[in-house]
Amino acid sequence: MHKIHSLILLFFLFSTIANSQSIEDLDKKNGFNQFQLGDSYTKWQSDLKLTQFEYHIPNAKLYFYTGKCCQDLFGFKVEGIFMTFQNDKLVEININLDRERQRQDSQILVDCQSKLKRVINSLVALYGIPQSGQEPKDLQKKDPTYILAWIGKKAILKLEHSYVLSGNFECKTEITVSDWTWKEETYKPEF
Repeated sequence: MHKIHSLILLFFLFSTIANSQSIEDLDKKNGFNQFQLGDSYTKWQSDLKLTQFEYHIPNAKLYFYTGKCCQDLFGFKVEGIFMTFQNDKLVEININLDRERQRQDSQILVDCQSKLKRVINSLVALYGIPQSGQEPKDLQKKDPTYILAWIGKKAILKLEHSYVLSGNFECKTEITVSDWTWKEETYKPEF
């Protein structure tokens, strides 16, 4: 079963390679739509609501975007956008696509796989083959997750697609664009 999913994923990755751009486009775009890494907090402050999340890094705050931009991505409704600012500079943009949720029918897994394939195909068409990837070893395992990453010189894009299999089935898709320097400094080992 695992090998079949791997082959399907690889097929969809390679089927879009002919039309793909390159990873340099990730650095050129430097963000998502109107949001650019490095934007000042004051540019967006009227459309931001501070969350309760607390970073372990100084002067970093997570906000929920309340504005009207970006309601759809790759044909899917955007459920929420979160923006991280450190020292009043935008360092990370997190887009959550609308979840397939609260269903117990067999079609939900097909719908979730279809969604994953569409998002991967769209990202491959924009940025080429991801430089890093992790797929669940066992789709029967609790809450399996696919993670793919496109790594530029200035920006990192990460796709995370999770299946929540306990209770009512659902799947969630999250796309994050991060400033490479901030990410490296934030998550470096402390010892």
